[in-house]
Amino acid sequence: MRTILITGGTGFVGHYLTAYLRQKEPTVRLILTSQAPETSTDSQITIEMVDLTKSQAVDDLIKKYQPEQIYHLASIAHVASGFSDPRGLLQNNFTLTLNLLEAVRQFSPTTRILLVSSADLYDHDDPAPIDEKRLVRPLNPYAVSKATQDMLGQAYAASFGLPIIIVRPFNHIGPGQRRGFVVADFASKLAGAELDASKRRISVGNLEAERDFTDVRDMVSAYYLLMNQGKIGEIYNAGSGRAVKISDLLQQMIALVNVPIEVVIDQEKFRPVDYPQVLANASKLQSLGWRPQIPLAQTLAEIIDYWRGQLQQEKQKEEI
Repeated sequence: MRTILITGGTGFVGHYLTAYLRQKEPTVRLILTSQAPETSTDSQITIEMVDLTKSQAVDDLIKKYQPEQIYHLASIAHVASGFSDPRGLLQNNFTLTLNLLEAVRQFSPTTRILLVSSADLYDHDDPAPIDEKRLVRPLNPYAVSKATQDMLGQAYAASFGLPIIIVRPFNHIGPGQRRGFVVADFASKLAGAELDASKRRISVGNLEAERDFTDVRDMVSAYYLLMNQGKIGEIYNAGSGRAVKISDLLQQMIALVNVPIEVVIDQEKFRPVDYPQVLANASKLQSLGWRPQIPLAQTLAEIIDYWRGQLQQEKQKEEI
C-alpha cells in the first residue's frame, strides 16, 4: 500500500484533493495534516495533528510514514491576513515549507513533492496572459510568502536533487470555501439576503478587477496530473485562461437568488495593493492533457446552494 501525505489536508482544497485521490486510487493510504484534532471514518485516511512550524514534529512525521508523494498545500492562504499580520503570515508560510523540505531531504529524499505556490507572486503590470516565464514581483505580504515557498522548492530541487514540481494556481473556488474570499463572501451575503430582508443591501469592494477562476475540483485534477506526469524541477501555471470582471461575476450570482439586491461600493474594502487583471496562460499544463471541465455558472450556483444550507443550519442552531 503506497502512502501519500497531504499537508493542510483537512482544509478547503485538501478536502477535494482527498476525495479525488480516493476515487482515483482506492487502495492508497492518505495521511492528512491538521492544526486541530480530527478523525476520519475512512480506514484509508489518517489525520495527524501536527504543527508544521515545529521542525522536530515534521521530522517525526516524515520518518514515521516515509510517503511516496507529498502534496504540500499547507499555508495561510488569505491575502488579507498579510495586511493585518504580515509577520505571522510570512513566518508561518516560510517556516513550515522549510521544515518539510529539510525533513524530506534528510529522511525521505526520493519522495515526490508537488509544492503548491500561487499566481499572486507574478508581475501583473502586463495585461497579457501570464505564462511561467513572467517576472516574479510580489506586491503584498501573502505573495511574498508564496514566492518564498516557491523559491525554496526551486532551491531544494536544484541543490539537493529533491523530486519537486511546482504549481502556481490562479483563483480557485467551490462549495465549502470559507468567508474571506470574494466568491464565498458574495455567496454568503446573497444567501443571507434570501433569509433576511434587512440584509438585501450588500457592501462590496473593488468590482473592476478581472480574475481567472477555476472550480476547485478541476484544480485538484490538475494537481494529480502534475504529481504523476509533471516534469521534476518544472513550474506549471494552473488556471482556466478566462478572465471575468468581478462586477460581472457578482451580477451572475445576483441572478441566482430570489430577492432584489442593492450593491454598495465600500472604499474601506479595497486592498492597499490590487491588480486590474490576472489571467493565466496554462498551455504548459494543458500540454499534459488537462482542461477545466466545470462551467463557472455551475460552480457559482453550487456555491450559493452551499451557503443556503450553511446559513439555514446556523439559523436553526440559534433557534434551539
